[in-house]
Amino acid sequence: MILDLLTLLPRLVWFTLWFIQQIFRSAGRTILHVIMPTDRSTPRVVRLHLGDIGSVHAAVTSILITITPGTVVLGVVGEDDDVTLLIHTLYYADADEAHRDLIQVDRRMMKAVRVGGADARH
Repeated sequence: MILDLLTLLPRLVWFTLWFIQQIFRSAGRTILHVIMPTDRSTPRVVRLHLGDIGSVHAAVTSILITITPGTVVLGVVGEDDDVTLLIHTLYYADADEAHRDLIQVDRRMMKAVRVGGADARH
């Protein structure tokens, strides 16, 4: 337990650095799209099933996804025992790629903030 608490700060720092890198990567794609307006966007709505989570978890995941350029959470479907996020994306080749990338935001965030760094749901 003590070791788990001692690793909390490094995990939070590592997640923050990873997330900042994701923001810059997405912002770069968006800036290129504005500067060179060839139609590279592939807009789509992706359903990201998160399962049995609380409202705070759903809100934090939604915020992290929404502040990333090129993605916005349109809504939350379900209750705490079965949550699905509806996410509008712009730059993914297909829905599977979008899902893989977006679920990483949730998984990495949970690994960073949970004591022990483990997420039993995934």
